[in-house]
Amino acid sequence: MKFRWRVAPANALLASQLAHRLGIPPLLAQCLLNRGFSEPEAIAQFLQPRLRHLADPYQIPNMAHAV
Repeated sequence: MKFRWRVAPANALLASQLAHRLGIPPLLAQCLLNRGFSEPEAIAQFLQPRLRHLADPYQIPNMAHAV
């Protein structure tokens, strides 16, 4: 089975603006844009995760049985 990589188009202006606003390299900003992150708050939360933002592991099916 053969796969082809599809490179997402670059948005240099938006990446540059996000990079400047968040103090991150433009390449990282472009990678985040390619992954669907465009809001500074969501990007900051993604780059600096906190335990309180984690989902409850007991929401995983059959977790109580596994424990």
